[in-house]
Amino acid sequence: MSALFPPTEPLTDGVVTLRLWTEADAPARSRAFHGDAELVRWTDLPYDYDAGEALADIRRGHELLDVGERLSFAVLDARSAVIGGIDLMLTAYDRAELGYAITASARRQGNATRALRLLSDWSLSHLGVHRLELPVPLGNVASAGVARGAGYEPEGQLRSFLALRDGGPRYDVTMFSRVRAVGAER
Repeated sequence: MSALFPPTEPLTDGVVTLRLWTEADAPARSRAFHGDAELVRWTDLPYDYDAGEALADIRRGHELLDVGERLSFAVLDARSAVIGGIDLMLTAYDRAELGYAITASARRQGNATRALRLLSDWSLSHLGVHRLELPVPLGNVASAGVARGAGYEPEGQLRSFLALRDGGPRYDVTMFSRVRAVGAER
């Protein structure tokens, strides 16, 4: 696989929609992720996430898209309100890693599972990706449930695998994966 490319149309299941972030989304992204202690615990987002940081993150996502390394999507609800974000990052050997964040008000309603399933299904059928990986820090029970609900299988624990912040603690993770069916063509 040489580079990632986005879908030509937003991905949707009628409940959630995934579309690329736009710069105009910066205020909504900031409001969605600002002051959420649970997101701060399990992501690299700061507690006081502001519109300037959101805009910088969106622009960084566009730069990584331009070189084919990352797809960054806004997760929208049926009213087209931002309820989260989900990214697919090219790794190596036809593999990609995913990460996501859902707002507090949209959690425990299946939104993260729907978003993960949508992007995973599309990636395995339209990109040259054979393996999707989702490292879930031990203790993040909700994210492990999302992974299982989206068809990911736990493979085992990787010690000291993930650091969410420079100089921050390293986390042991359970590695979850989905693989393209043998013989499936893209």
